[in-house]
This record gives sequence, structure tokens and C-alpha cells, in this order.
Amino acid sequence: MDQYFQPYPPLNLPPFSWFIRDITIKTTETLLKMLQHASVVIRA
Repeated sequence: MDQYFQPYPPLNLPPFSWFIRDITIKTTETLLKMLQHASVVIRA
């Protein structure tokens, strides 16, 4: 998943930006899986 994410300068240090980017990607993937599951349940 490509993501272009630029945190604000205080959080733009590499370890923090990696951590924030990782959390954002995991949250997005989880939300998409939940949405996909909900659509399957509604169809059934």
C-alpha cells in the first residue's frame, strides 16, 4: 500500500514518522477489512 503521509515538523523525525505511518496503514487496512466484511454480511 503506497501512502504519502507528511506529519507536522515536530513528528517528522524518522522514527516517529515511521511509527505514525505504520499505525495509519494498519488502521486503514483494518477499516477496509471491516467494511468488506459488513458488505458480505448485508448481502447474505
